[in-house]
Amino acid sequence: MTTHAASLVLPRIPPSVPRSGVSGPARLALRQLLGDFDRQLAEAFFTGNGKALGGDAVALARARAQAIERVVVHVWIACVGESDALTLYAVGGFGRGELFPCSDVDLLVLTAPQPEPAAQRALESFFTCLWDIGLKPGHAVRTLLECRELAAADATIYTSLLDARALRTNAHLEAGFARLIADAAIWPPAKYLEAKLAEEQQRRARFNDTAYNLEPNLKDGPGGLRALQLIRWLGMRLFGAHSFAQLVERGLMSEAERAAAELAEATLWRARYALHLVAARPEERLLFDYQRELARRLGYSDEHAQNLGVEQFMQGYFRAAIVIQRLLDQFVQRCEEELDAPTDALPQRLSLDFVAIGGRLDCDPPDLFLRRPAALIDLFRVWSEHPHIRGLRADLARRIGEALEAIGGDLAWDDDVNAAFARLLRRGVPAVEALVRMNRYGVLARYLPAFGKVVGRMQYDLFHVYTVDEHTMRVLRNMAKFATPEGREQFGLAHELIERLPRPELLLLAGLFHDIAKGRGGDSVCPRPTSTWSPGSCAGT
Repeated sequence: MTTHAASLVLPRIPPSVPRSGVSGPARLALRQLLGDFDRQLAEAFFTGNGKALGGDAVALARARAQAIERVVVHVWIACVGESDALTLYAVGGFGRGELFPCSDVDLLVLTAPQPEPAAQRALESFFTCLWDIGLKPGHAVRTLLECRELAAADATIYTSLLDARALRTNAHLEAGFARLIADAAIWPPAKYLEAKLAEEQQRRARFNDTAYNLEPNLKDGPGGLRALQLIRWLGMRLFGAHSFAQLVERGLMSEAERAAAELAEATLWRARYALHLVAARPEERLLFDYQRELARRLGYSDEHAQNLGVEQFMQGYFRAAIVIQRLLDQFVQRCEEELDAPTDALPQRLSLDFVAIGGRLDCDPPDLFLRRPAALIDLFRVWSEHPHIRGLRADLARRIGEALEAIGGDLAWDDDVNAAFARLLRRGVPAVEALVRMNRYGVLARYLPAFGKVVGRMQYDLFHVYTVDEHTMRVLRNMAKFATPEGREQFGLAHELIERLPRPELLLLAGLFHDIAKGRGGDSVCPRPTSTWSPGSCAGT
């Protein structure tokens, strides 16, 4: 019989007598109940067409959190009962109400400064019972003062408290905990933003600062689920917004950005849920060992030798990760702008169309890209000509996405756009970083439709370490390195030659197009003859 998320029945647990404990047979029954429910969840996830079940991962992860909450509260009542000295919180993913098949069950117990020995014995019985029934909880037992001191010293600990959700509490401890979270002296907005960005930079550095590794980490890698959680945490601490919907209400996120975030998140949830089931442990890395099986179990099939199901599955992941990383970068820019001093907001004219505000690039007028699509290319040229620019204003990044959607495929057939792209390439080596940024903001994929087809594209072999588009960007950066003083020492002949090139744009085009037909089944044919080159005129090489 097919089981779907909508038809799941949460475990029914008989009420316990407070402080009666949980007997051996009762523990076995609870363990069996949790095992049966986990098997029901796995069946619900993998039954039927995997693609159609993509959204079910959200419902199933929340259903598992609800079921485990019932069990945890049942055991708490049986072992601890009502207590003025102890209170129980769910933290981490459990606090957010989401538990994947092998996720940790994280708990925080707040205690009075000097709990009675009986309360301590009750806690020991509580945690022992949770282990016996197979939950393996991660837990901390602290006083409010200890929580305050640890949270004030460590932004990670403070962040974990933002996700805390009361399971069993009392008015006194709950009020004290609420005051701790709301205390403006603990991690003021600017300080909290700085600390979380430092954490994010360290996390990116562990993965070579790219979301395009072919064995990505779904949770902590760039563009992973942690990036979306960071948006939520910053929204909570800086703006008091507890969801994407509230960020939209406060004008800090557009409705289109919210939809993109939720769609990308659902893609990663689905992959992570399947990975836990296939690996049978809390694995967060999409290792080669699992990728083929995951693709098969999720309904992907081999269309032909050049478009394997595993490659389709991974391309879907990489494109979601690209969206998430872009959304995080834009939201961080928005946070920084909100916290900037007012005196930093005077515009500095850089060109006819672009200004710098607070060290970030903006366009003038706001509808510039719709009036003159070629400005989508000029933007990156101007940026490369002003090294002091530290990024785009968040509204400008949003306008880029909106303009690309509005213009669609016409961008590649616009003569003015092609002329702007040619001007950019004629800058030679300085154009490389502009091309990398064009790729990051989605402009390159829209301007070069053939390049768009390899964005997030992997080939299931060990020849490349990165996706095709990331490999291409790294090739271009290595070419740019030839022109540097370091390049003179490392690549003497290449340095000499690149300095003498009469048309450096041809070398850049060669690098940009060298893998553009990867996974396409060989040479492609131009859809129609053309007398002048246009990037949209050829779908392949």
